[in-house]
This record gives sequence, structure tokens and C-alpha cells, in this order.
Amino acid sequence: MLCDALDLHDGQTGLIITVDEIHTIPQSELDELTAITQHLIREDRPIGLLMAGIPQAVEKMISDNAQQPKVSTFMRRAERTSLEEVPLHSVAAAFEKTLTETDRSISPEIALECAQATGGYPFMIQLVGYHTWRIGKTGEVTSAHVTAGKDKARKRLGDLVHAPALADLSPVDRTFLTHMSQDNGPTRAIDMQNRMGEGSNYISVYRDRLIRAGMIQPAATYGRFEFALPELREYLREHAAQLIAQSEN
Repeated sequence: MLCDALDLHDGQTGLIITVDEIHTIPQSELDELTAITQHLIREDRPIGLLMAGIPQAVEKMISDNAQQPKVSTFMRRAERTSLEEVPLHSVAAAFEKTLTETDRSISPEIALECAQATGGYPFMIQLVGYHTWRIGKTGEVTSAHVTAGKDKARKRLGDLVHAPALADLSPVDRTFLTHMSQDNGPTRAIDMQNRMGEGSNYISVYRDRLIRAGMIQPAATYGRFEFALPELREYLREHAAQLIAQSEN
């Protein structure tokens, strides 16, 4: 009906449907949404579907829908864009602009500190900005506000991203990541062999599994790998005992 109305309007305007946090959509609604969209695309109607979600949650959703060929095929064929880290100077400029357009203020130095707290990770930009704003309430944003805002953002990131992502992994995957968290930077395969008491082939298998899962990524230094998610190292260190106990059980 909307496409028909747009055709009558000027014949050149299309319809785009946007969906955030796609992994939270009820299965029945997702089935209906993808079926209708595919049908209209086949009819060459001016429609687009733009969906967003945390990568790990999207991958799990696609996997869970493996028995729903229409949904699974549609999702796998869709063009996918991964948001890379946002340059910190752009993040700082955005914080500064947003605050100065209200009754709040922030110095360039504190805006940069706020940006550094996000690591350029899109979701952390939202979280750090939101909690820093709420803590400061009025007036100028200070370094103390940023520190408190980052602490709250880290906890929220752990609850919303790290905990669910780790829960979907195998016990060995979680053990692998926990051993990785001992390093302050990129990890060497030989160190993982020593920590886990396993050979190079074993380490390679789980390294590749975790890369495909979006948990780690190859580092700039050849032969090393690092965490793909911000603050994951810190989260693993804080919850190491709990995670290892879960893996042993």
C-alpha cells in the first residue's frame, strides 16, 4: 500500500524500512518481513530494507534460522557492511559538537579523553556519551565525569555484548580467550601453546574458530592475533575464575 501511494505521489520516491537490533525481533515478524520484502523486490517495487545489529548476535541469528531456508538465504545474500572503528578525532569532534549545541560545555582535551574511552567502537560511542552526559547532568563535562561514564559504559558493554557472546562459545573457546587475556597486547601462538599445553595445530583450529566468530582478529604484527572487541580483555580478566569454572563444568 505504501509503495502504491508513493507511485501515485511522483513515481520516483521509494520506501526504505529500517530495523535496529534485528536479533531481538520475534521469529514470526522476521519471517513476515523478509517474505514481504523479497516478494516486492521480485515485483521491482522501489523498496529497501536496512537492518542493524551487533555482529555476533547477527551471526547467531542467521545460524539459529538455518532451518528456515527463506529467512536464512535472504539474510546470507543481503549485502553486509561491518562498521569499523571510528577515528578518534571524529569521535571527539562529535562529542564536542553535540554538547556545545546544548547548555553543556566540554573542552577539546576532555572531548578527546571521552573519545579515547570509546576506543572508536560504535556501540561504546553511544554508551560512553550517554552515561557521561547523565553523570554530569548540567554544566561543563569534566574528566571525572568521563571516568565514571566509561566505568558504567564498560559494565553495560559487558552485559550486552561480552556476556552473550561468550555464552555462545564452547568451553575450550572461552578457555582460549581467557588465556589470551594474560597479554597486554597481541598474542603469540607459541605462548598459547605453552599456556594450554597443546600443539600448534590445536591452537590454529581454535584461533581460526574465534576469528570466524568475530571474537579475535589477526594483529598487525605477523603471526599474532588480538581481541576484536573493545574491553573484552578487561572483561575476561575480571571474570576469569567464573569463566574457567564454567568451562570445567
